[in-house]
Amino acid sequence: MYLYVIGAFDYNDELLALKIGVSGDVRERIAALQTGQFCEMKLIVGWESESRAKCFSVERALHDRYRAKHMRGEWFRPAVARDVVSAGIELMGSLPCEVPGVSSHLGEVRDGFERKRERRLRRKEARKRRRGATLSRAMASAEN
Repeated sequence: MYLYVIGAFDYNDELLALKIGVSGDVRERIAALQTGQFCEMKLIVGWESESRAKCFSVERALHDRYRAKHMRGEWFRPAVARDVVSAGIELMGSLPCEVPGVSSHLGEVRDGFERKRERRLRRKEARKRRRGATLSRAMASAEN
């Protein structure tokens, strides 16, 4: 049995939402979720456990912990991806594992967060420059 975090990615490989769930066959679950979707479903991380009860217990705990970031069903906002992975490690008591036949896309999620952070910083710097230019024009106008 696996506890998984699956991401819905757009055509730019940007994470749109994540799903926290449990399945005996993650590859089959991704295929089922992919049917009829406009975005690509990819595994972010998965944990294997012999205890079905533990997987469902941790799933429930994660759903409860991130209820404020809930979108619909088992889908959550992408901003909690890092926290969900960290909490999963804590609650499962192990690092994520390889899921047979499925590639993990944790790196893509991490890279996507870095790209967003860089864009935010560039926008912030541009706003500062615009404010500075506006202030300089106002001061020059006041001097005339």
